[in-house]
Amino acid sequence: MGVFRSAGSHLQRWIDRPVPKRSAARRVGLAVVCFALLFVTFSTSLKPDTFEISAGQLAPKDIRATREVIDRVTTERLRDERAALVKDVYELDDGVLAEMLDQIEKAYSAVRVIALDPSIAREQKIDGLMELADVGEQAAAAFLRYEEDAFDELEEASKEAATRVLTSGVRTDAIEISRAQIDAEVETLASRFTKDARTFAAGLTKRFLAPNLVPNEAETARMKQEARAAVEPVKVLRGQLILRAGEIVTDYHMVLLRDLGFVKAGPDVRTALASALLAAIVLSALAMYLWRFERPTFYDDSRLLLITFVFFGTLMFSAVLNRVSGYMMPVAAGTMLLAVMIEPRFALLSAVALGVSSSIISGNDVRFLLTALAGSTAGVFAITHIDQRADLMKAGIAVSVVNVLSILSLSLIDGVALSEIGAMEEHFWGVLNGVVSATLTMGLLPFFEGVFGVITPVKLIELSNPNQPLLKRLLVEAPGTYHHSVLVGNLAEAAAEGVGGDSLLARVGAYYHDVGKTKRPYFFIENQMGMENPHDKTSPTLSTLIITSHVRDGVELAREHKLPERIIDFIREHHGTTLVGYFYSKATEGGKAQDFVEADFRYEGPRPTSKETAIVMLADSTEAAVRAVGKPTPGRIEAIVKKIIKDRLNDHQLDRCDLTLRDLDTIADIFTRVLSGLFHPRVEYPEYQQSRNQSKQQANGQEHQKTAGKEGKTGGSKSNGVG
Repeated sequence: MGVFRSAGSHLQRWIDRPVPKRSAARRVGLAVVCFALLFVTFSTSLKPDTFEISAGQLAPKDIRATREVIDRVTTERLRDERAALVKDVYELDDGVLAEMLDQIEKAYSAVRVIALDPSIAREQKIDGLMELADVGEQAAAAFLRYEEDAFDELEEASKEAATRVLTSGVRTDAIEISRAQIDAEVETLASRFTKDARTFAAGLTKRFLAPNLVPNEAETARMKQEARAAVEPVKVLRGQLILRAGEIVTDYHMVLLRDLGFVKAGPDVRTALASALLAAIVLSALAMYLWRFERPTFYDDSRLLLITFVFFGTLMFSAVLNRVSGYMMPVAAGTMLLAVMIEPRFALLSAVALGVSSSIISGNDVRFLLTALAGSTAGVFAITHIDQRADLMKAGIAVSVVNVLSILSLSLIDGVALSEIGAMEEHFWGVLNGVVSATLTMGLLPFFEGVFGVITPVKLIELSNPNQPLLKRLLVEAPGTYHHSVLVGNLAEAAAEGVGGDSLLARVGAYYHDVGKTKRPYFFIENQMGMENPHDKTSPTLSTLIITSHVRDGVELAREHKLPERIIDFIREHHGTTLVGYFYSKATEGGKAQDFVEADFRYEGPRPTSKETAIVMLADSTEAAVRAVGKPTPGRIEAIVKKIIKDRLNDHQLDRCDLTLRDLDTIADIFTRVLSGLFHPRVEYPEYQQSRNQSKQQANGQEHQKTAGKEGKTGGSKSNGVG
């Protein structure tokens, strides 16, 4: 701890050096450093390790997906297969049928002319019919045997056959099938004619056959696109094995490795941008909370530096323990430290910031985030009221219990069988996390207390132990002052709690506020115990120096015993710059005021700068003044309390603290109630009455000292050495 205190003193001198104009610059500089550290942490965690690898090489080690990505190669292959199953869409062209029927009609007109014209030789007729119907000589010759009415019937058969085939649709790639259909239709429609005549009619009809189904490319493309879109993307899950060590890398693997960021490429702009945004969000949330709700901490460089150490220290431990398990990241340790040293509500916000940051370190696993949030929140609530360091271990147990419950609930959501849940090692890590968090908190708390001079509830409880060397010395060497300090502590604690101050700090500060009296204990009347008052033989000026020096002596003793600065503030400020009224009056009596300067009879100060030190100032004066009263009744106590508070207010001793007039009324009521309980009348037993009467005259001999003590307390301070 000596090393910690030495480092802490150097750090404190750096923080407290008189450069107020640079205070904002320091905070900006610290913010920039925090942003850079958080940016590096996030970008390193979000970007996976890269390899110099290409297709055809051997995988250097087992490579698993660090996050979920789409398998683009497999997805495209499945989509192509689904699109290939979609048939082309065709549209029916009605004009093709009309044109074909018109051509058939013209062809049969030509047939009639050739077949029925007697001026044409038979051989010419056969040649002409063969050319028209694209048939053989036998079919053309057979056709010449029919009369004109037969030609009309065959023409209708050809038209009907063409209509039936084209109505069902004729595609370019299926034209031969349609020609065969015409043969079949003519065979049926002209069944009474000879085969050669049917062949002629079918040949004539097929000559004019043309496709009437036109491809609709736009509709076909739309249907193929719908088919592709219906295929769900194939995903590679986080943790899925991509390549085994020694396996040959293919082009398919290279696509996956590039998508996962394993292949070295240019700057990863997306990862850098995401890291910068996340770092800005986390730091802005913490800074805005401090600026809005904890303004003193926001302007305290020491505390900001402390928060920085705790935050990034927690992330460092999380990065190390994440190699064991994500459930081992000690987010609860950081939040418990901040709850004890800064403020519980800020610790709850920090739990969110640390949980998000730690989950990024663990690979963006939401399970670790939820567990860290639940456990750290439990730790903050468990440590809100802490009486001893052992309570930190109790908080660790609370963290362990909540961690196990969180892991259990997440397991049930994931569908893990109940028979398997009991054997899951995650529960063990959750329990161990609580133990590790409590251990880190207990181990690091003295370090931060020593280096940063932080005074925590745990430290205050330790300082309030009567076995503390300085308190034990006060009890042995100045027992009256010790008893007085305990009573002042009770008053200050009750008053601080009533006005929303730190009651524990006020009580412990009151215990130490008069430790300087151990240097010259018998110059203070509470320690004289019937002895002759040494001030009766000293000049008022020297008495004032002796009385006021207990503040300086107390500061020196406190520094020797390594007391925190916030406790030393009580020693420095509990008298402020009040006037040592008794000795000033004694020095100036008889018209000698022009020979003395009032400032020489005042304490050096400074005046109280916090609620707690101001309350101890008021409690110190009121307790001593009421104790000096012979028979304090509630009414007299109330009058004394209000007079002292009014005197301190009029003397501007309370100008630098943030006590309001309403707070002063509350303090007066609390002081009156507590002091009335302490100095209530007691029943006097008969057997002690005679003894009391015998000692009454002896007590009258000391009335002068008591009266002087009362005047000193109510007039400005414990000026005559009353305490």
